[in-house]
Amino acid sequence: MYKKILVGIDGSLHSENALNIAIELAKKYGSELLISNVYAIRPYSASPSPIYPPKIPSKLAKVRYEMLKRAGVKAEKAGVTSVNTRLSSYWGSEGLGLILEAEKEKCDLIILGTSGLTGFKRAMLGSVSEEVMRLAHCDVLITRLAGICSSCGERLEPEWRICPYCGQKIG
Repeated sequence: MYKKILVGIDGSLHSENALNIAIELAKKYGSELLISNVYAIRPYSASPSPIYPPKIPSKLAKVRYEMLKRAGVKAEKAGVTSVNTRLSSYWGSEGLGLILEAEKEKCDLIILGTSGLTGFKRAMLGSVSEEVMRLAHCDVLITRLAGICSSCGERLEPEWRICPYCGQKIG
């Protein structure tokens, strides 16, 4: 069904969940798995972006390469036969970068985790998963991580109905 799956990771628990689901789907369908992390810089003006990609600071690149390496090893140990990892940089947003990667690599499924931010936080921070869902050329699977408050990101017990950390109503 899916020949090539791209999963976007950023080191969060939400992206770890997306990676786990991507691994399971890649095994089920015998798909190639591309594990991607995007470094994006939003241009400061309305002028066109430079033709070269933005430079990733070396310390940040090292951390992200290590994260990708661990994810790749995890997928291989789980039994995915074709795994590639990629750190890329784009002018614009992380979501646009993931979309461009998926188009360039001819992926037919993009998998992302979401933190479930709402209201003001989402308006201020943006939503990578929402942007990808709206603009991608292929199927998009957005995963949620149960047991994490969508407002503050703290771990929750199943019986809680209100987050004790931030007061957010759960469910």
